Amino acid sequence: MLAYHIPNWRYLTVVSALPPFLVLVFFPFIQESPRWLLTQRKTKDALAVLTTVANWNSRAPPTIETMEALQTSVLRESSDVLKGFDGIKQIIRNRRLRIDLIILTWATVACSVVYCGVSFSAKSLSGSPYWNMLYMGILDFLGVPAVLIFNRLGRKKSYLIYMGLASAFLISILVMEAVIGNAEDYPFLITVFALLGRFGIVAASGALICIVMETFPTTLRSTCYGFTAFAGYMGGVVAPQAVFLGSISRSIPYILYCTLTVTSFASSLFLQDMAGVPLKDTANI
Repeated sequence: MLAYHIPNWRYLTVVSALPPFLVLVFFPFIQESPRWLLTQRKTKDALAVLTTVANWNSRAPPTIETMEALQTSVLRESSDVLKGFDGIKQIIRNRRLRIDLIILTWATVACSVVYCGVSFSAKSLSGSPYWNMLYMGILDFLGVPAVLIFNRLGRKKSYLIYMGLASAFLISILVMEAVIGNAEDYPFLITVFALLGRFGIVAASGALICIVMETFPTTLRSTCYGFTAFAGYMGGVVAPQAVFLGSISRSIPYILYCTLTVTSFASSLFLQDMAGVPLKDTANI
């Protein structure tokens, strides 16, 4: 909406850069990470933070003895974390880890390509591109907390529900092309299906991040999360090329999107369901 009312890009850049400065207002209220404080052996500082959090939640604060025991556990976990080639070797040797990493990497790439692809296609959708971008922003705002609706079902089921939703709407666009022959005669429906498909991807991405963090053990979590995130970024780099294929045929980008979402949905059925299962500390558990 800012771009709609401020056509000059220089003024738009300045105006859109101002709101982030409001974050500085909240700086005094932001607590330091207790885990980081414990790794730095600042036990009393970590105790002060958790005491503040306990007071916010009307809970009894932890004791210094509890914090010292927690610090011992945190330091032991930090020393056991496998980084670099040591982590990669562990993943290669463990069949379950290999399968999970491949599935989750593919899912991350699928979410990134579809999300960025539909975003870049906003100008080709019917209606004003300014309003289409606004609708995307509203759906993004709703998509992130939408994961909480199915939180009790577990991350895997939440992901499958939203990825299935995204697949259904994207496939609907292809069905319209096949049945009607010229879906451009119904531009409003194309726009609605594309935006709702993107909403499903946003919600699925929120669940996917949790799946990645819960699936891999503590000793390999940062390595695996970094790898999947990097793959997702590369998917975002490729996404504009998918939009370019739309100049050849309007259906080609949506064929690609549907292929990614459907294969991601199918392969994710083989993931472990971590609902109610304690987080793993090592690959052997």
